[in-house]
Amino acid sequence: MTNLFWIIAAGMGAVALMIVTRPLTSDSTRLPRIAIVVALLVPALALSLYTMLGTPQAASSQGNVMSDNGEVATSSRSSTAPKKVDSVGNMLERLERRLEGEPDDAGGWLLLARSYHHLDRISDAGVAYEKAVALGKTDTAFEKLLRAETGDTKAVDHSSTGLTIKGRVSIADEVAVEIEPMATVFVFAKAVNGSAMPLAVVRRSVSELPFEFALDDSLAMVAGMTISSAEQVEVSAKISSTGNAMQPDEGIEANSGAIKVADAEYLELQITRKK
Repeated sequence: MTNLFWIIAAGMGAVALMIVTRPLTSDSTRLPRIAIVVALLVPALALSLYTMLGTPQAASSQGNVMSDNGEVATSSRSSTAPKKVDSVGNMLERLERRLEGEPDDAGGWLLLARSYHHLDRISDAGVAYEKAVALGKTDTAFEKLLRAETGDTKAVDHSSTGLTIKGRVSIADEVAVEIEPMATVFVFAKAVNGSAMPLAVVRRSVSELPFEFALDDSLAMVAGMTISSAEQVEVSAKISSTGNAMQPDEGIEANSGAIKVADAEYLELQITRKK
């Protein structure tokens, strides 16, 4: 395309030169009007031609390119978005796989929750966030956003699956006066003689006491480690002034003792100071 431009421009220039210099070799002393017109038009036409043709490199970098097999390949700019989407999907899959092998990574669960939320997977974001909370990682602003989007003013809503252990948590008056209302209450179930990892966790604030709870398989921290998979569990309620589940206030708690999951009755747990 560039060679063609210069060939045309050179031809036009030669024609203009012939017309302009012809009067100099003739007897006429006046320059024909046509010579003046052509002399003025040549630069304008050359500029217009260059504008229309442009540079081949620029044209090929922004337009669509026809491949050998006849398919149209989009420009580099238009292909950026799909690559970004694929990249986010790949990173999300890697994070999910890593958490399967490292289920106690609180920061990883929080990152996964935010990633799900970014992709509008609100329910999945709620599940991942609760796992982060159970491991002591919280984000107040993000939690409020989740609650607002789910329309739940107390906790992120999840459908109950499998066996469920229900109950009510209260706090003794002599303990309540010592605890800040914004302190956190964790209610969780652990397998008797099993892993220290909770099978299900519910998180509330002290200001909500007394409150009812329901622990089921949808609140599992790790795939396969659910309430339904355990024969016996112990349900506990603890308070953490820092909001960290790994740092509960020492000596302030309630425990159900060992209970059979299949025959679990409604629990009444009262948080007291252990002696």
